[in-house]
Amino acid sequence: VSFHDIVSGDRWTSDQASRLGLKHTLGINFQPWSLNLTPYLKDHPDHRLIAADGKPSEQYLCMTLLLGEGWSVVRDCLREKIDAVKPQTVDYDYEYGPLGGSPHSCFCPRCLEGVRVLAKLPPDENLSGELIRKQYRDEWVDFMARRVAKMFGMFRRTIHELTPGTQFSIYSGYATPDNAERYGMDWRYVGQE
Repeated sequence: VSFHDIVSGDRWTSDQASRLGLKHTLGINFQPWSLNLTPYLKDHPDHRLIAADGKPSEQYLCMTLLLGEGWSVVRDCLREKIDAVKPQTVDYDYEYGPLGGSPHSCFCPRCLEGVRVLAKLPPDENLSGELIRKQYRDEWVDFMARRVAKMFGMFRRTIHELTPGTQFSIYSGYATPDNAERYGMDWRYVGQE
């Protein structure tokens, strides 16, 4: 058995891994110990992700904003983390169902309007987490899989811009027919990014 890579999250591991001929992979996500958006969200409470039950998140950013003007906050957190750790690979561990409990499934008016436009849903339909789950499940799953793929493309481009030569990888479920609903990933869309 031989080892080629170690997954950790500190500078000591980066320094020791390279000395031992290993590569160091930094795992990231939107938790306070990784990409901490909480300080930004305290100053911008209207930018918080809204869960399917209507409750705002203290640590997750609205997905519409994350893919737009909010990316600069993500970029700053990513730069800080990469500068501190100096990994050879940055890996996003992604296994979140799109219908609830995900750091990316936002049900705010911006995101609901996004699915309405993409899926051509009726303009007078009063969309909510409950209605989406009952009536527009397939449309929402597809919408979220497209957004997640776009986010991954943004991560890849940003990481390559911040530290050329650093690899970006994703850990998630296999490319099965139910993966988009189960884990929020459609590898076809990721491949397009």
